[in-house]
Amino acid sequence: MLHTPFYDPEKTFDDNYKNGPFGAFADGKVIKDHGEPAYDFLGHKVYLPFGIGAGPLYNGRFVKAALDKGFDIVTHKTVRPEKYPSNKFPNILAASEIKGNLSIDKAQAGVVGTNKYYEPLNIINSFNNPSFEPGVWQKDLRSVLDYLRKGQVLICSYEAIPDSDFALFLKSWTKGARLIKETGVDLIEMNTSCPNAGKTSLLCFDVKRMKKIISEVKKEIGDTKIIVKLAYFKDKKILEDLIRATAEYVDAYSAINTIQAKIVDENKNPILMDEPRFGKAGVSGDCIRHLSIEMIKDLRSIRKKNKFDYKIIGTGGVFNASHYKLFMESGADAVTSVTGVMWNPYLAQEIKETKNR
Repeated sequence: MLHTPFYDPEKTFDDNYKNGPFGAFADGKVIKDHGEPAYDFLGHKVYLPFGIGAGPLYNGRFVKAALDKGFDIVTHKTVRPEKYPSNKFPNILAASEIKGNLSIDKAQAGVVGTNKYYEPLNIINSFNNPSFEPGVWQKDLRSVLDYLRKGQVLICSYEAIPDSDFALFLKSWTKGARLIKETGVDLIEMNTSCPNAGKTSLLCFDVKRMKKIISEVKKEIGDTKIIVKLAYFKDKKILEDLIRATAEYVDAYSAINTIQAKIVDENKNPILMDEPRFGKAGVSGDCIRHLSIEMIKDLRSIRKKNKFDYKIIGTGGVFNASHYKLFMESGADAVTSVTGVMWNPYLAQEIKETKNR
């Protein structure tokens, strides 16, 4: 069942940021857990290893609303170490005409974007990780830390400012991590897989750069835990090379981010052509769940083969309790949802009720 989304696709990013959240996330009702949290999530006790991934929790109000609705693991949207603009409106569209699973070949051929949302739900997002200046989002993070209740934990996702000079790019990554740590947040997610970066290749596919960046970030933040957000890897050798190069610095890998696709209208003409989109954006929802599960199993296999001890956070296509169970049975240590929770603010409550039956 599709509820009123707490981020309104018909409004601009700025309007949502200033006036959101909407729907049930704005009703002020608080869902509380009882007893003691029994699950360990990267050193934090939670009632259920389930929550909301990076994306729709745009500021402290959104994050606090998620906590009030019983989500134990909440991720503040991706921030940057400097102010950074959003892609032009629209930023969210419905992805129509997808029959079943979305393959990489289908995504490259073109996905139709419309304003008609229906189930099974698939959407297109094109934000490019906008960010306010650090003083704004640091204040948000500190306020959320004060708001956390027993059994709840906060993650902050971040990305560097793009730069053709690798030394400056690296400096931006370390600066961003340092700014987050200053707030007291001790779980930091490095978003290395944003699909809305125009023509550039995703950072997570560049093993050499990833090792250098992650190792330097680890030096900068010490014992603060690092989560790395990955895209879907079609090439399993590159994935294993990446994990072997970075696992000593990483506490958890989160997979997957949205799938980059060519976006077209109903007449197959390219849309979203303004810079830096180049007609491409990220597709998420029901249609990518099979790829998420594949990546969870890949990460589990690599972990076992190499005797690593990182955790796996499964994300992408989680809409109900059976999906949560499937992800956990596939090898995830925790699960997050983004598209699913935007249209169903009661998802955490539904999963907890199912587990307690």
